[in-house]
Amino acid sequence: MQSTTSPTSGEGLDSIVRHLQTHAEPATPSELLVATAEGAEVLLEPVIPSLLATVRATLAMDVVFVSEFVGGRRVFKHVVTGDKPVIAASGSDPLETSWCQRVVDGRLPRFIPDTAVHYERGDVEPPAFPIGTHLSVPIVLGDGQCFGTLCCFSFERRPAIQEGDLALLHAVARLLAAGEDRRRTACVPREASPPARTAVGHEADIAAISAIEAVPRMLDVVCRSTGMGFAAIARVTESRWICCASRDQIGFGLGPGGELVLETTICNEIRQHHEPVVIDDVAASGAYRTHHTPAQYGFRSYISFPILRKDGSFWGTLCAIDPQPAQLDNPQTLGMFRLFADLLGFHLEATDRLRASEAAQRLEADTSRRREQFVAALGHDIRTPLQAVMGGLAVLERVPDRVPQVAPVMRRSATRISALVQDLMDLARGQLGTGMRVEPILCADLPERLAHVVEEQRTARPDSRIEFDCRLDGPVWCDPARIEQVASNLLANAVAHGTPGQPITVTATTEGDEFHFRSSNAAPRMSPADVGRLFQPYFRPADRDASGGLGLGLYIVSEIARAHRGTAAAAAEEGAVSFTVRIPRSPAGAAPAAA
Repeated sequence: MQSTTSPTSGEGLDSIVRHLQTHAEPATPSELLVATAEGAEVLLEPVIPSLLATVRATLAMDVVFVSEFVGGRRVFKHVVTGDKPVIAASGSDPLETSWCQRVVDGRLPRFIPDTAVHYERGDVEPPAFPIGTHLSVPIVLGDGQCFGTLCCFSFERRPAIQEGDLALLHAVARLLAAGEDRRRTACVPREASPPARTAVGHEADIAAISAIEAVPRMLDVVCRSTGMGFAAIARVTESRWICCASRDQIGFGLGPGGELVLETTICNEIRQHHEPVVIDDVAASGAYRTHHTPAQYGFRSYISFPILRKDGSFWGTLCAIDPQPAQLDNPQTLGMFRLFADLLGFHLEATDRLRASEAAQRLEADTSRRREQFVAALGHDIRTPLQAVMGGLAVLERVPDRVPQVAPVMRRSATRISALVQDLMDLARGQLGTGMRVEPILCADLPERLAHVVEEQRTARPDSRIEFDCRLDGPVWCDPARIEQVASNLLANAVAHGTPGQPITVTATTEGDEFHFRSSNAAPRMSPADVGRLFQPYFRPADRDASGGLGLGLYIVSEIARAHRGTAAAAAEEGAVSFTVRIPRSPAGAAPAAA
């Protein structure tokens, strides 16, 4: 449902406003998209409902609304809905938790074809009403301030909607911004005052630029040699424009950490084509005379060169602007900007390599420390049962008649030593690349085997509450001994590290052509970094005692899953941790893909 028309300077805002004032039916998309803000004289406010009705009809959406950001709240200024009015004009809710704020900040994309993806990732909480497809664009005023957003959504997913349909919303948002600008002040020259806010998530980029000692001198040379009043180094991503360093002699008001709305910048276009843009005088430029960026920020001369990494990937721009024309399109200026941009790219590449080297050193130091913990735990775990065996032998040498009492203790100790040796062999196979050895069969008695493992854990730890639910609708192609090992290791982990007194939930199910085994237990809060490393050998979160074992149990679980052509995953939510093993349940699903 992409429009094939594009904005021109033809009819102007007044044409579409007058059309909506005099026609009962909504304007067509093409009539909307040719409208611009220049020369507008009539009030837009009375016809906004008709404007939104046109958007709703064109995109087949259920709800369209205009929001305004006021005092930390999102206020619904205008709302057009169908038979199901889920929001109402004049209502409001907290801005920080709203979808609108997340879109403006770049935490959510402007086009969301299927909101279920973001619900599953935890990007947003599902609202009280269903949302299938969601589109939202900021309404940016002439001074760079974000007034609010223009949003629309459907209750069910709309496969026909494409990202290109944002063009319609952007066109209408420009109309709304122009109307609000005119309402606020008539015939008052706009002053560039871009919003400055902390560039959350890009502190490392700002620090990397500030660490380059030559940057202040570089920006000073740019301004002196070109006569321009503002120069900056900007980090430009797919969703954000962040100032990392600047020299401001014209009161533009943008320092390190300040941001501009990405779509209002020419740098966003440079990000897409990787070519410099040089404008001596906007008024004399055929390509940029009617461009929205010079009009919004009030400059007449502009130059920007891309900063590229060694692999050709785009990082940001070195740019400069001034409210007066300047002689920029000459070999000296172009060569200087190209040299400075190349130098910045080189420094950033060197900084990345240094960071990678430091990270590798930290990882090696951490691995060495954990190896030492591993060896200490191994010595502790083997010494105890070995002492029991040696002590038993000493007793038997003195009192041979005590075999019935001593032999079971020695057998349990020998079994414990054997299990430790088997864990070490499994570790060696995994790290040598030979893989875990499995001997799969079509196992029909897997429920009984798993129930036996659960009962063993209940007997060993009677104070633990283990809830087991097994729902298999047929046999599973697996190595049953290894699957028992998965269940035993996950249960042992839950018993050892779960919150005492809280239940441990274990489920075994068949879903389609997969067998799923899942354990879940209450546990202290765990960082995402720790969750991501749980399946690494001899890894333990920092708050866990190293004497709790070798730290191989979860690693072996993941290797067994991999040997079955399956996966092992961990997840931590507030106050709980869960592990899920998925393997194909049939020989066809478990077979390796053909080369």
